[in-house]
Amino acid sequence: MAIPRGLVFSFRDMDRALSRSSYAISCGFHPYAWQTAVLESHAKFKIIDGARQSGKSTIVSVVPAHKAKYKSKSLSLVIAPTRAQANEDMLKIKELAHKDSSYPSFVKNSAFEIALSNGSRIVVVTATDKAARGYSAPDVIVVDEASRVPDTVYSSAILPMQTASPEDFELILISTPFGKQGFFYDCWANSEVYKKFEIRAPWAVDERYPTRLFDAIPEERFIEQRSKLGIYAAYSPQHRSYEQQIEILRQQGTLIYQQEFLGEFVDRNDAVFRRADLEKAFFPDVYPPALDLSGESGIVMPAPEALPLKKVAGGKYF
Repeated sequence: MAIPRGLVFSFRDMDRALSRSSYAISCGFHPYAWQTAVLESHAKFKIIDGARQSGKSTIVSVVPAHKAKYKSKSLSLVIAPTRAQANEDMLKIKELAHKDSSYPSFVKNSAFEIALSNGSRIVVVTATDKAARGYSAPDVIVVDEASRVPDTVYSSAILPMQTASPEDFELILISTPFGKQGFFYDCWANSEVYKKFEIRAPWAVDERYPTRLFDAIPEERFIEQRSKLGIYAAYSPQHRSYEQQIEILRQQGTLIYQQEFLGEFVDRNDAVFRRADLEKAFFPDVYPPALDLSGESGIVMPAPEALPLKKVAGGKYF
């Protein structure tokens, strides 16, 4: 017996309503495994430490667009550090909506807000305390480039909005790192509330020759190491080309590359003392004594992969 055509479409739409990754695919996206993991995660609080150009914008567009379509009268809020970034985020959301032939019609369409015929709204605002305070009980908050958003916006605007939000409220922090500072770093290093996702390039900087790269540890091992820390990890498929990455390293320098593409929370250039040096001074027990690497003492430095992961102050693991 043939299934009525209308019923088939109902099943398909039900699948898209229940699965954000299925919805993304229906709109022409081909999500990577890590994007699917984020979209399908039921964690209320998520934080993504993602390399530049790794596909974070897909999350920024799919999450609010999906919520607005399938939950009527919902409010999805996207917070960006600059007006230009906010405008870019809204353009990507609209682009996705236009790819969905059954998307609710726009009853309001401005540069920073769209209102749908089902009563839902998607609003994109710049990260100022005043702008973010103007909304209550959002269903979704996505903070784009969160490491560049002022701490006051997080503490006095974003956090208070959660108290009146619905039970299925979702908060997603997405960013590349910007030093060991601010709420993004604090949430990554110290919070046990957030489900953490780490997406980085599959390379490592050669400390002896900082203009060179070598293969990072195998992805399976990287995933296993991070999984023990409660982190979903993956190497970015967008950063596999050695030639491309070595040119970026040459142009941007070691510290910026480590931050922007390896997802590392590096010390800021203007710091008088490096954080690692301060941690050594206050927590000497977690660092090994200086070793004679000449070989004359008979002491052999173990390979990096043989060293156990150990947590030190600030939440970083070595």
